[in-house]
Amino acid sequence: MPPRRDQNGDRRATIRRGPCARRAAFTLVEVLVVVAVVALLLAMLGPALGRSKDLAAFAACKSRLHRAGLGVMQYAQANRGLLIQTPTLQNPLVEAVRAYHLDHPYVQAPEDLYCPSLTAPELACEPDNLRAGQIGYFYYCAKQYPADSSISTFLRHQVPWPRQLATWEQPHRWVFSDIFRSGVPTAHSMFKKGVNYLMLSGEVSSTTESPRESFH
Repeated sequence: MPPRRDQNGDRRATIRRGPCARRAAFTLVEVLVVVAVVALLLAMLGPALGRSKDLAAFAACKSRLHRAGLGVMQYAQANRGLLIQTPTLQNPLVEAVRAYHLDHPYVQAPEDLYCPSLTAPELACEPDNLRAGQIGYFYYCAKQYPADSSISTFLRHQVPWPRQLATWEQPHRWVFSDIFRSGVPTAHSMFKKGVNYLMLSGEVSSTTESPRESFH
């Protein structure tokens, strides 16, 4: 097709626009709108995603306590129905770690002695922590009350110590639980005071209120 001429005789090339023609670049306004929409979506979805993560860790904690309970009960069956007794309910729990895992692997996976929601390095599932008796739970077969003043008053002064647990006792007595302290949120951030706990029956339950109301 010969080039067109305008009224002044200038030659003008014929422009053909097809489906593959290059699109103009985004304008600054369009880019800012996209960024604003993405930021809004993240702000809306962030809390929901965080809660989903917390719920998953809460469920994983219950599973770990259940498996730990199976190991503890196997130990008890081999030792006249008695659970190992430790000096107090809090770390270091060297006697419990040795009896249930290091000397004989009744609790086969070491991570089952650690809550997945904990972030403190000294409560992480690491070989050094394990050997030192640093685990991620309270243990309630103990000889005396905890001296740590940050631990709830009812555990220090209202629970009768020493506390020896045996398989023939009331099945709802607590064996392990998440760590909880006075005035401090527990590791499960979606609940202020919520903890999971293992009972002598082998059942794992949880409370979203003060553990004091459920403790046995």
